[in-house]
Amino acid sequence: EAAQKTGLRELQRDLLDELADLHSKALNYPQAISFYQKALELDRALKDRAGETRRLNNMGEVYSSWGRFRDALDYFQAALEISDSLGSTDDIASNINNIGSVYHQWGKLDDAIEYYTRALEIDREAGNLQDVAIELNNIGAILETWGEFDKALSYYQQALEIARKESIPEDEATYLNNIGLVYKNWGDFTRGEEYFKKALRIAESIGDNSMLARYTSNLGLLNMERNEYEIAITQFTLALKLDSQTGNDVERAVDLNNLAVAYTYSGRNEEALDNYFLALKIAREAGQSDREASYLNNIGKLFADDGDFNPALEYYDSALEITVTTGNRPLEAIILNNIGSANYEQQAYDAAVPYFTREIGRAHV
Repeated sequence: EAAQKTGLRELQRDLLDELADLHSKALNYPQAISFYQKALELDRALKDRAGETRRLNNMGEVYSSWGRFRDALDYFQAALEISDSLGSTDDIASNINNIGSVYHQWGKLDDAIEYYTRALEIDREAGNLQDVAIELNNIGAILETWGEFDKALSYYQQALEIARKESIPEDEATYLNNIGLVYKNWGDFTRGEEYFKKALRIAESIGDNSMLARYTSNLGLLNMERNEYEIAITQFTLALKLDSQTGNDVERAVDLNNLAVAYTYSGRNEEALDNYFLALKIAREAGQSDREASYLNNIGKLFADDGDFNPALEYYDSALEITVTTGNRPLEAIILNNIGSANYEQQAYDAAVPYFTREIGRAHV
């Protein structure tokens, strides 16, 4: 009877876990957390420490996608403590990498690279080559953000070599794409395009529309920097179509934002505004606070560039309020600068100074 009761609890937990996963994929984050919490309670009743670790990790991932980084850290740290107590090397490295990922998304790059490096050392020692490549890639992304393109390229190429050696085409495409991004950001558009197209060919061969959308979008961003705005609009439109087919609302918002930027540079401001508002609606519905703030800022910038400062300041203020809540200091610094600039353009110099002063402080946090 006791064994039967345990079996029923395990079945119930697994069903709750599946429901949580479905809600997470549908971006229904509160429902996902609710179901994971119920599954977690059953893990604890069953004294299943490994299951408890998985559930805490899953909840951390949901909070991370939700943009609630403090909550994500709490759950990943709790998962790490259990993994430590169980001596599970793979889980320890995974949890440490996840903590790095939260700091990365949060813009706390020094903390992120510290955790990525710790995870890399553990996985290297354990011989977990695929995870080693992932962590090399993550470190490369931070180095790229810091403008250390030579170092970033070295890390991406090491990750690419592992993906090819281990015959993992999805990862190979990812690292080819990231190398393309380095060359794009370096201003070497020819080589950037070459790597993006290599990544696209792999995505096409495995039939992954999400990857196709991302690499097509990156080609669009590259053509934006070449001032080829109509080509970029075509590529962003294709990326939007692909993401719509896969039901990826978060990436749809990114595509709409990219289209809005391209329309702005093409002098088609009404179409730009329409796309910004569509992106903003998706971000709000998905509870993506940082992206909501980013799109509000972009809308404000569009109004400011048109010399329409009153609505610009309203959108900037709404964006600023969100970043203060979420703690996204890099984005907060950008918005503060934009508010200061809008006041300066109106010759409201006394109003501008406090924002520029705060922006300097945020930029050096």
